[in-house]
Amino acid sequence: MTDDYSRRKFFEACVAAGSDCPALFSEKRSDYPVLNCRIAIENWGDLYPQLAEELLADTGYETMTELSEKGGEPFRYIFQAIYLGPAMDVMSNYPADSAEEFVTNERVFDCVYGGKFVFPDGYIDDGDLKLANKNLFSPEVRQNLIDLAHTALN
Repeated sequence: MTDDYSRRKFFEACVAAGSDCPALFSEKRSDYPVLNCRIAIENWGDLYPQLAEELLADTGYETMTELSEKGGEPFRYIFQAIYLGPAMDVMSNYPADSAEEFVTNERVFDCVYGGKFVFPDGYIDDGDLKLANKNLFSPEVRQNLIDLAHTALN
C-alpha cells in the first residue's frame, strides 16, 4: 500500500470501522520480531537522545527504563505526544523514513500504556478518550500501522 491516497482512505475507513477494521497483512504478523520492553524503552532513548538526556537530568533517574517505570504521568504524557508523530506519518505517508522509529514507539506505547491513551483529568472528556482508544488508534488500526512499518523495513 504505497499510494498515499489509498493509504489515507484505508485508514479513514479503518478509523470509522473501529474494531471491525480489516487486517492488512495478518499472515505476516507471526514473522515480526518483538522487542522486549526494556530494550524498546532504551532504544526510544537512543532515538531521542536530547530529550532523553533532558528528561533524565530533570527527574534524576539513571536510565530510560527507570524513568518509564517510576516517572509517572509526566513521562507518559510526553511519550504519548511523541508517539503520535511517527504514527500519523505511517498512517498518511509511505513509512520508509519513520518505520523503525514507529516500531520502537509502538512497542514502548504498548509496554508503558498497555496500548491505551491517557490524559490528565479534565483535559479530555470520557467520550473523546473512548473514541481515541476505540477508533482513532484502536488495536486494529495500530496493528495495521505495524504491518505497514514492517513492510517498509523488509
